[in-house]
Amino acid sequence: MLRVTLIAVGKLKENYWKSTEAEYRKRLGTFVKLAVREIPESAFTDEAGAHVARKKEEKYILASVHAAKADTVIALDCAGEEVSSEIFAKKLQDHEHHGMHLAFLVGGPTGFDERVFKNVQKKYRFPTLPLPTKWHVLFFLNSSIAHA
Repeated sequence: MLRVTLIAVGKLKENYWKSTEAEYRKRLGTFVKLAVREIPESAFTDEAGAHVARKKEEKYILASVHAAKADTVIALDCAGEEVSSEIFAKKLQDHEHHGMHLAFLVGGPTGFDERVFKNVQKKYRFPTLPLPTKWHVLFFLNSSIAHA
């Protein structure tokens, strides 16, 4: 069984997204052992504040990466390699066959601090979806299971 830790900045507040999360977790439970670590989102009002927010979030992200003890850490970032659900499914199958534990990082509205990238092995980006960024991974894991 594939093990995945999703480390995401921010928390879902709306009930319809919370119920969507619950549904994805239920569907994924047969195929993926999923752990979610939510990092508090830092408030900011300008670019200087955004830099401070990234630094603050970086500490929580790196602590969560260390605690997850994943074999491979993957950042979801707009500068990453674009992957379709089919390609993503293939990559997940490769990791699953090797019994790996993956950690996916999803940043907040200001993205990641550069120090976070020093702790990742891969960067992916998904085609634009009308979902909160945090749940792109759950959507793609779910759609990837359908391609398996």
